[in-house]
Amino acid sequence: MKSVRGIVLSSLLLLSGCAVAFSKNVGESEQDSSLPVIAQDGEVVGIAEISATSVQELVDQFYQNLVQETDEYLVVKDFSSKEELVNHLSKYAQREFAEKQVNSLYEEESGQLRLIAQETKQPLQETEEVTLNKISDTEYVATQGNETDLLGVQTVEMVFVYENNKWLISDSKSYPDLADDYMSTLALINKRYFLPSDYVPVELVEPNVPFTFEENLPKKLMVQEAALALEELFSAAKKDGIDLLAVSGYRSYDDQTSIFAWNSNLHGEEEANQFSARPGHSEHQSGLAMDVSSKSVSYALIEEFGETMEGIWIAEHSADYGFIIRYPEGKEEITGYTYEPWHLRFVGKEAAKEIWREEITLEEYLGEM
Repeated sequence: MKSVRGIVLSSLLLLSGCAVAFSKNVGESEQDSSLPVIAQDGEVVGIAEISATSVQELVDQFYQNLVQETDEYLVVKDFSSKEELVNHLSKYAQREFAEKQVNSLYEEESGQLRLIAQETKQPLQETEEVTLNKISDTEYVATQGNETDLLGVQTVEMVFVYENNKWLISDSKSYPDLADDYMSTLALINKRYFLPSDYVPVELVEPNVPFTFEENLPKKLMVQEAALALEELFSAAKKDGIDLLAVSGYRSYDDQTSIFAWNSNLHGEEEANQFSARPGHSEHQSGLAMDVSSKSVSYALIEEFGETMEGIWIAEHSADYGFIIRYPEGKEEITGYTYEPWHLRFVGKEAAKEIWREEITLEEYLGEM
């Protein structure tokens, strides 16, 4: 029943096509021999890291084993119960994930396991880029953004965990990209939610505030609503004797690519990923963010800014004008980035005041932790 297997496979959210995309994203070169390799039985040999090759093999193995060969009545030949098949798939995925996939594709009847034939459009596009982010030594998250007639603009996410000396698929899901709207002042942009490479905000304008440079560069720009709010913030600060200068606003996808590459070459990719966003994952590309500084720290973007009277004023008053300190101290595990008292993100006054009052992050406010 090869044709039936093809029909069911086309209904799955994440298939071997996804694995091909992982390989294209990380690179076409052969896997480094120091990294673990997943063998045919799912076992991993080596240090606890993951690569394009091991992701590809793991995803392929899971879904090839998920859709079992059946007879002409769609009865599975090699397994008679869901539990047996789940036990088999546990070599490639955590049990809860395997159970969810099996329950969506099979039904038990009279001691037999029967495949439920489904026919839907394949939501993934193999040509789309996939970003592989290291969350910890034992967890990676892979994300892919795409657009289909069936689901519209989506982000697809897979989670991989390292347990009992092997990599396992932990979870997969899809959701509307960036909380449905790139232009929303509440658009969530982080290590999991991202902007497409060709995204440029509309109505980028230069706020009438002092900058640390005189050149007419794109990093002076913000979306109009955020720019007007920044002017109000700077004006209020000036009345309170606080002198602020803007440092960096809008940043294109290509500019962020160069910045992340520079930081990776200087500090190593893993360390760079703690303070520098990968391309597509930077709030600066949205036009809703602005880095600010002061003379007291020589206009540098450093943590000490948060201890200055300017930094303290920002922390206490920015919410009144619709801004939040996007990466607050003590919230690194939630935001994914180190403390940045200089990075202001416009979210609107209502959201900003609640985030400030509750001492939470944008992720917590949106329930997307």
